[in-house]
Amino acid sequence: MKISIFIFAVLIATTFSLRGQNNLDFETWVTNPQGIEEPEFWETNNVQNFISVSKSTNSISGNFAALIKSNGISFEGKAPGILQATWSNLSIPTRNISFKIKIDSISSNATAMIIITGFSNSNVLYNDTAIYSTTTNGWESKTIILSDTTRTCDSLKVSFIANSVATPTGYVGYAEYLVDNVLINQPLSIIDINFLAKTLGVYPNPSNDRFFIETFPKMEIKSIKLFDNAGKLLRTFEINSNGYNISSLKVGSYFVQISTTKGVITKTIIKR
Repeated sequence: MKISIFIFAVLIATTFSLRGQNNLDFETWVTNPQGIEEPEFWETNNVQNFISVSKSTNSISGNFAALIKSNGISFEGKAPGILQATWSNLSIPTRNISFKIKIDSISSNATAMIIITGFSNSNVLYNDTAIYSTTTNGWESKTIILSDTTRTCDSLKVSFIANSVATPTGYVGYAEYLVDNVLINQPLSIIDINFLAKTLGVYPNPSNDRFFIETFPKMEIKSIKLFDNAGKLLRTFEINSNGYNISSLKVGSYFVQISTTKGVITKTIIKR
């Protein structure tokens, strides 16, 4: 059993040579050097007869979603299934990444794990992990915030893992889920960011119950979304000159994502 765990760890370390990729929605699949089909530009731990990542026509849009399941090299139990990619040479700042997930099967000791890491000059700037331990009621959307107006990242690593737990006697647990509609919120130029930062304000900040948005006269607001610190979308506001009610929120800091005709910017607001 120890040998099988060791082989699996070595394969993870040697198989995932990271490359920038463009196929976000798993529409194009290619055959890897081992003769196994996988999403173009994505890396998997598909090995021999242990197919951890396969395509599914049960997609939220387009032709295919990626089906990830606990599998891999293990004579006892199911080792984690992994699908991952890295986007390199990104314009800055990258604001967030979103995806849709549908979990059909998950047992105790297993999780559906999504790890998002943003880098600048190979240094980690942002790291967030979304963990699911129960099935979902159909497709669910997830957005993870990756930046603000002061910190930027030039590359981004995304890992979708159907995670089981290694024990001295083998892997415990099983997870199986679909992922689709992976989308990087494309960045603004530094000029655009500076313009938005100077001409768009959120006040009062901190706020007890309601905040307002001040914009440049020729700037039109298209949408306003509120996220918590984990990147979970809490609500989408209707455009309202009378302000935006946050009285029901717990005390703490939140992200307000404001889409305008001049671009999109994320502001931090503190609820007190």
